[in-house]
Amino acid sequence: MQRRALKTAHNSNDQHVQYFSTAATGWTRPPTTVYAPRVPTLELTDAELRDAAQAARMAAQRAQQDTTAQPNPRIKQTFEADLERYARLAEKFEHARRGKG
Repeated sequence: MQRRALKTAHNSNDQHVQYFSTAATGWTRPPTTVYAPRVPTLELTDAELRDAAQAARMAAQRAQQDTTAQPNPRIKQTFEADLERYARLAEKFEHARRGKG
């Protein structure tokens, strides 16, 4: 486990705020950058792309139903964001399918 130096600063309300230093000290090292391994490219068939697009459309329809049934505006925003994300995903699958054909 890497330790980082804990420093204290003052904010505008004259309260002490503690934060971790990113600089190296006598007993710490500077943070290292960690990269995620590269994800292999998927080669999907036409049927798999069609099924994936259909599943994304079904999820978008479900999100639409949840949006209309939800009276809370904050939760409604979450469902609307899901609806947009699923619709974009379906478009990507359909675009990839058209590109194969």
